[in-house]
Amino acid sequence: MASGTLPALPPLEKFLPVLSGPGHGGTGAPLGGASRAHAERHHERLVKEATALHSLVPDKEHAEYDELSAELTHPAPTRPPLPSSTTVNAQQHLPSVTVQSFLHTLMSDEHLPEYEEMMRRRANLTVARSTRDLKKAEGCMAMIDKREEEATIMAMCNSPLNDGESPEDRQERVDACKQRFQAAVEEYQRKKIELVVAEANLQAAEALFKKAEIVAMDARFQRAENIAEVTHTVKSFSSMIEASPREAFFVCDCDRYGLMSTYARVLTTTRTRWRAYPRERWFRYNDPRVPQPQVHCPLANLTVDLCDQSSYTMCGVVLRGNMILNSKVELAELLSKVQSTLAPPTFVLRGGCRADGTVEAAMVRVAAEHDPVWFLKDSEADYGRGITVLSSPLEYTKHLHSGRDYVLQAHVPRPLLYAGAKFHIRQYACLYFQADRGLQLMVYEQGWLAVARKAWVPYTSGAAEEVHVSRDRSLPWIEWEHYHTSFPILRDATRRCVRIARPKLLRMNQLGGAAVSKTRDAFELFGVDYMLDEEFQPTLLEFNTGPVVHETEERMIESMLSIVYPLGLSKADQDRQDEDDAYRWVPVNLDTV
Repeated sequence: MASGTLPALPPLEKFLPVLSGPGHGGTGAPLGGASRAHAERHHERLVKEATALHSLVPDKEHAEYDELSAELTHPAPTRPPLPSSTTVNAQQHLPSVTVQSFLHTLMSDEHLPEYEEMMRRRANLTVARSTRDLKKAEGCMAMIDKREEEATIMAMCNSPLNDGESPEDRQERVDACKQRFQAAVEEYQRKKIELVVAEANLQAAEALFKKAEIVAMDARFQRAENIAEVTHTVKSFSSMIEASPREAFFVCDCDRYGLMSTYARVLTTTRTRWRAYPRERWFRYNDPRVPQPQVHCPLANLTVDLCDQSSYTMCGVVLRGNMILNSKVELAELLSKVQSTLAPPTFVLRGGCRADGTVEAAMVRVAAEHDPVWFLKDSEADYGRGITVLSSPLEYTKHLHSGRDYVLQAHVPRPLLYAGAKFHIRQYACLYFQADRGLQLMVYEQGWLAVARKAWVPYTSGAAEEVHVSRDRSLPWIEWEHYHTSFPILRDATRRCVRIARPKLLRMNQLGGAAVSKTRDAFELFGVDYMLDEEFQPTLLEFNTGPVVHETEERMIESMLSIVYPLGLSKADQDRQDEDDAYRWVPVNLDTV
């Protein structure tokens, strides 16, 4: 086919096996009825997309795109099974590049976050338009009611008295009608105001939708402009991973782990040999309780160098067993078993059930020795949410929900204050497991102080939660006057906590998972929150996995990845990073008692 001409896409009858084939979740059986109609619309859309996309691709790239388009005439191959090893090898070749899935991934609007935003704005616009129409109809009805009451008053005033009706009775009826008229006038005025508000909301929704529509269109054009680069990455994957020495490494964001997009962006922008690898839809959960039902994997089910889908990565971005630290309940039970001083007096309430009499008696005894302020923490909530402030430990019974686990903790006595307010310190810690070195820990030199919005008043509870809780970053930790005193204290506190959890973490990471046949390296970033008392004794509040990382903290991520996963890091990349690093990761010896 000559360059510059649109390739002839397959006719519908050849396209049907592709849609119904196992590679697209089908059975391979012929489609009919509504399914066939859907296939016809899908095929028509593909032709339009290909035509539009073809017009955007420079002539020199037409031949490569024509080759991909021609492969649509072949049925989708059966998906390969899950990899039995995390080793990337020559067996992981692309069988003629599964272009059906590739084109669907690349050209389907559903895969664009900008498209999802546009659809959300469209739904909001529909709601706003329906609300405006409803308010307009209600205003018309209110106007009709007003006019009817007005006409009734005029008729009563201009008509003679009814038989047996006295002037007083007539006046009473007129007064009652005037009251109804006044109510109708007020209702009409209220509906007019509501209509004005609804019109304003509609205009705002229309503006937001048009803006989202433009952004989505720009994203589609950007996607079309990048087709040559993505196509080259997919088609040359096999040769690149077989090269020795390797000159290209691949990261795939499957949208399963919150920090993966940051990892992918840092790797592809700071390491010259790293490339982004496209993803495709893998399967979908039917359980409505699953927050992200759509599950993705690297295109063609290939194992890449780094990915947040555990079955397809050489290195894990999540430690197995991280719930030992991340779960408030698991961590509280772990610390209580060794009677650690890192946590205040704590009681675990499982399943939302009330504790027995013995436990409640212990609560009362502990409360007599501590401040009369307690915290009930929902184990499923994090980032300072799901916390209820109590003035007595036995108040917990009013706030339990069936099926949920809770932690009931006493208040930290004599908390250290910042400008008269309570605060906690956010420390960043990285745990990483390597098969030849075991579990290792390092903490970052920089962190944050999160200061409460209001001054601390002892023994306050109930509605004054702003006195106790803050999720805001108020001050860089290193700018605090007590930084050099507090840093070694919290570094040691994190070491003690990880030492307690290390036996379980080692056991779970050495055993491996069902999809992994051998021990695999893994790392994970945690956000650790502490409070200090007046004597600088630390109290562990939370050990959060996947903490929120701002764009200004990506240097921290870059530095962390260079230590835990230096694969493909050139000397030039390392030298540039060493020059830019203002703060560093500090290794912590877990063998120190």
